[in-house]
Amino acid sequence: MLNEFYEFVEEHKHYKWIHWNMRNINYGFEALEQRAKIFGVKTFDIKVENKFDLARLLIDKYGENYSSHPRLNSIMQMNKISPKHWLNGDEEATAFENMEYVKLHQSTLAKVDVLENILKLTAEESLKTKSKLKDIYGISPQGLFELAKDNWLYSIILIILSALLGAFFGKLI
Repeated sequence: MLNEFYEFVEEHKHYKWIHWNMRNINYGFEALEQRAKIFGVKTFDIKVENKFDLARLLIDKYGENYSSHPRLNSIMQMNKISPKHWLNGDEEATAFENMEYVKLHQSTLAKVDVLENILKLTAEESLKTKSKLKDIYGISPQGLFELAKDNWLYSIILIILSALLGAFFGKLI
């Protein structure tokens, strides 16, 4: 499996790699590389600039409170994304010990499908989260500008507010 993975990496070294929290030696690309070296598998690097941690990107976009912990399960439930064939870590270990490789393959495909759904909903601006507008935009002039830029209704509200404040301060002067 590791041989096939690193052959794929070599053939697709310029691709963008979207992942969920695969950023350390315990659970990530480093763990795969370490395991491959133990088994004598030739590894190929994936450039850091080609790795995108969807878990972190969602925090950057929606704020830290966008979902409950565990975030992946929570965001799946909020968006009604089916975990069909999904195995957790313990279930995957058991399937491996029992040589149930089809189950493992289906679980991997299910996880890819889940990440694709989350990414698609995010790109379409339709991902359901627990974020409030202040979590996403903050409370600052720049945040208000971004809010107005992203939402036409808030643009109109901010224009009206600006006009009213201008009129109010104009009378004071």
